[in-house]
Amino acid sequence: MLRTNFFKEIEEKILYEDEEILFNDKKIREIAEKIILNKINEFEERKRGLFFEEIILDFFEYKNFKIFRTKKTRDFGLDGLIKIDIEPFGNLKLGLQVKYKKIDSKDVDLLVNALNFAEIKVGVLVCKDAGRLDKYNISSKLKAMLIGKENKLNIKEDFNINPVFILKFDDILDIFSHNIRGVVEMFYKK
Repeated sequence: MLRTNFFKEIEEKILYEDEEILFNDKKIREIAEKIILNKINEFEERKRGLFFEEIILDFFEYKNFKIFRTKKTRDFGLDGLIKIDIEPFGNLKLGLQVKYKKIDSKDVDLLVNALNFAEIKVGVLVCKDAGRLDKYNISSKLKAMLIGKENKLNIKEDFNINPVFILKFDDILDIFSHNIRGVVEMFYKK
């Protein structure tokens, strides 16, 4: 659907904006969000989810991750794979699923099942928004046992055993705007 990386295009548009905008993370984020949402809204409603998926896959490529896009059929419920080379430990594969909706625990369960079927241990679920996902925080009884008075494992209070990372659209926008602000800081002193 996209021929060039959508985030590279947005970056170029923003970098040629008024210089004052370039020094303001909030304004960069607002411009990026407006461009993305306007583009998504150009599509008829039933195709917006597929376009959002393409945009998110472009985001990971923009961040220099090695992305393998799955076909729309027989993809085990995954929209892509992210491969990360971690020296000296080898390759890590992350299953990627993108949802253009507000997700809940059922969506996380479906991704966990898809990961198990594909024999992948960790996944990333990128969504438009997310409800409360309390089910995926470690149970308070187990947390109390692990943390306890003699916290020899040095486990923090927010310890989580969930094999799924959840990124909201807002997170993507924050990362992107911060990235552009970093590029600007490299070239300009203010």
